[in-house]
Amino acid sequence: MTNESASLDAGSPHQGQASVGEAASRQRQSYRDIIKSSLLIGGSSATNVLVSIVRTKILAVLLGPGGYAIVGTYWQIVDLTRTVAQMGINSSGVRQIADALASSNEARVARTAQILRRVCVVSAIAGAVLLVGGGGLISQFSFGNDAHASHIMWLSLAAFFAILSGGQGALLQGVRRIGDLAKLTVIGGLLGTLASIVSVYFYGNAGIVPSVILTAACTTVVAWYLSRKICFAKTPLSFSEFREGASELLKLGLAFMGSAVLTQVSAYLVRIIAVRKAGLNDAGMYQAAWAIGGMYTTFILSALGTDFYPRLVSVASNHKLCNRLVNEQVLVSGLFALPGVLATIALAPLVINVFYSSEFNGAIDILRWICLGMMLRVWIYPLGYILVAKNKRCLFLTIDATWSVLSVVLAWFCLSAFGINGAGMAYFASYVCHTLFVWIAVRRITGFRWTSTNLRIAIFSSVAIGVTFVGVGTLPTAAGIVLGCLVTLVCAMLAMHILVSLSAPDRVPKFVTRLISALPFFFKRFGFVQRAAEKPSSPP
Repeated sequence: MTNESASLDAGSPHQGQASVGEAASRQRQSYRDIIKSSLLIGGSSATNVLVSIVRTKILAVLLGPGGYAIVGTYWQIVDLTRTVAQMGINSSGVRQIADALASSNEARVARTAQILRRVCVVSAIAGAVLLVGGGGLISQFSFGNDAHASHIMWLSLAAFFAILSGGQGALLQGVRRIGDLAKLTVIGGLLGTLASIVSVYFYGNAGIVPSVILTAACTTVVAWYLSRKICFAKTPLSFSEFREGASELLKLGLAFMGSAVLTQVSAYLVRIIAVRKAGLNDAGMYQAAWAIGGMYTTFILSALGTDFYPRLVSVASNHKLCNRLVNEQVLVSGLFALPGVLATIALAPLVINVFYSSEFNGAIDILRWICLGMMLRVWIYPLGYILVAKNKRCLFLTIDATWSVLSVVLAWFCLSAFGINGAGMAYFASYVCHTLFVWIAVRRITGFRWTSTNLRIAIFSSVAIGVTFVGVGTLPTAAGIVLGCLVTLVCAMLAMHILVSLSAPDRVPKFVTRLISALPFFFKRFGFVQRAAEKPSSPP
């Protein structure tokens, strides 16, 4: 019991009991919000991935390898243009909107929304001009000739639409319209896929550019339709106010852009090192493992960035609330991620053969090492958002730059020492260091500490992952898979039980309770379920 609760209890027993009950109720609601947003955004992201797979398959059949390569290159050009022209204002815009909402100042919220929309329009125009003016140069660099220059100029429309839709999405995220964001992902993806397939079906290679433009336009239309329902008070905006607000957006936005560029550059350098050190075939193994390793956790991290980020910004000035929210998010994200990571480690041979073929079996061990790093990434990601919520731009960029350099250096040494498996080891080792850097930073800023529940879950998860990882690496293949599947099943039941207990204790299925109670004394000894569900974690 906290000191505040004790003082209330001393004055009035019933009042103290009511206060504790209200705190527990608020925390259950907080867990419900986290779980709901994770399921909504994670589910919509998974749906979008499936839609993308279908689109990829159909376009590959209709266009053949050559035509499909052109589609991929055009989309890379549009995405790169969007990243540069946006200058990170989407992510910084989410923070500014959420911060304005937390102030309960309607005029400030309206001005911030206006500034975000206008800056996005200016960025969209700048991106379009960049492609129109540099079409010839980009064509020469991408294809070795000027044959695609006119097509790249037309792609300026796709870049324009993509940047506009990104701004509308940032507005929806800032006001925490999570359901609308899920609709944007699913409906925009479906309409864009349909438009691109129809265009290519009727016009073949001549329909490639229209398909890219239509895909971006469909997302923009859906984003505009959903965001127009957000009503703000009409507030005049002077040029000086716009300039000041735009400057704030760009300052944090450039930090986000710098982080994104550093991540892309480090990934590119690691691939080059893999080719030089291990050869082209082994580098392909690493690429295959990387694509699968991040697939499951991406759904969780996308949900985390979509709803958790604006929620954290709204309480960023209160260290106690900020730390409590981070601990709650770490608990939910970790429990969601654990069964998927364990299953991927245990079933890596099957996963590789399903997604690729037996020729890629060399990627199995790499995939398992990457999974270890991904689990650390899920645990530490919520803490990193404290730096952004607190507007610690330089520190945020410095830590990301340190990780990027470290990941490249570790890849060089590990690939030299352990061959292509060293690339996966380097990724895991880089996140061990990154976890330490971020924890030290947020500890100094907010006095962050893990709750006892999170520490117990982290210890248990580490043991479960360690047993599975060592088991599949040392036992015969069949025995290792059986062991891994058993550990995964136990952890999945435990995670489900805790998640339901945290948000709605009365809805825990009886058969699950009986199964958990029948598990070894380890769970009873550490009291995961009882301590997590019955008493709110004390804020640091």
